Amino acid sequence: MLPNDPESAGRARETTRLALRAAGLPDDHVERAALLVSELVTNAVVHAASDVRIRVSARPVTRVEVEDDNPRLPDPQPPLSPSTAMDALEPGGLGLTIVEGLASRWGADRRSQGKVVWFELDHERA
Repeated sequence: MLPNDPESAGRARETTRLALRAAGLPDDHVERAALLVSELVTNAVVHAASDVRIRVSARPVTRVEVEDDNPRLPDPQPPLSPSTAMDALEPGGLGLTIVEGLASRWGADRRSQGKVVWFELDHERA
């Protein structure tokens, strides 16, 4: 379990890296998963205001789940146009856009208490 703290995103990245490196996955795959878990944990900390739990599995695809206690499902925002992005004063708001663009699949499921937001990355075939 990770606390409702901005530093939890870094801890989730490291946990994900360790698990996927131990599974023998290539560095670019590991780093993509680390970036995506960071986005999901940051969203949970900012929007769910609860502790988070992560699960990482490597086979048959990489699947990472981020669970929190808030039942509200994520609401992806449309990508910003270049002019809107230049005018934006607040950072953020693109986490799910990044997940959507880099993950093979992603989604969110309600649980009895809270929700799980997950992504999958297909493994490269040699």
